[in-house]
Amino acid sequence: MSSGPDPLRVINAVPASALPAEPPSAPALCTILTVDALEVVQYGYRVLFGTQPWVERSIPAASRVEAVELASRFHPQVAVVELVVGEDSGIDIARDLIATCPDMRVILTSETGKPPRSAVGVGFVPKNWSADDFVRAVRMAAMGQTVFSPQRRRGGITLSDREQDVLRGIASGGTNRDIAGTLFISEHTVKQHTHVLYRKLQARNRAEAVQRAQRLGLLE
Repeated sequence: MSSGPDPLRVINAVPASALPAEPPSAPALCTILTVDALEVVQYGYRVLFGTQPWVERSIPAASRVEAVELASRFHPQVAVVELVVGEDSGIDIARDLIATCPDMRVILTSETGKPPRSAVGVGFVPKNWSADDFVRAVRMAAMGQTVFSPQRRRGGITLSDREQDVLRGIASGGTNRDIAGTLFISEHTVKQHTHVLYRKLQARNRAEAVQRAQRLGLLE
């Protein structure tokens, strides 16, 4: 067993009031995978997402095995995963889903309203949010927005948590493939974050990005 830190961590949800009132228009209809063992919860998801014009289909899964099988078959853009599904951990299910569909956006949810210490995905959305805020958060995730990510601002530069993760990977000498594997995202996504980092740090290459980030205190 590895004694190092778990590379998967939760990205906490911002307050509901901080979500945009209306996100930009989505480029295509969205398929959502909902993973919860309770039939009554799945019924609520069907009603909730079934009324959204941007949702093509909502696919229920009641177990880890079923969730992975349906993800492989339908390639949903977003998965909404309960923290505990039967005897399985939602965190483990999230890992399996991202391994199956690397570009999938995973949202963990729970009735407690408290995120776990170690998790994966776009964010954690408590079930005590209003239906409108919950749906809006899922829509933003489907569009690739990092609306749940707390941001770090030093030296006049603001980085999202995911950009900070990629920056640390670059500083450690990891390739795009290495970083993608550690963060459970695609290499294409790593490249996108890298280009944004270059722009924000006014750097032409990795070495300059790391040097400027160190001077600004963006690398711990």
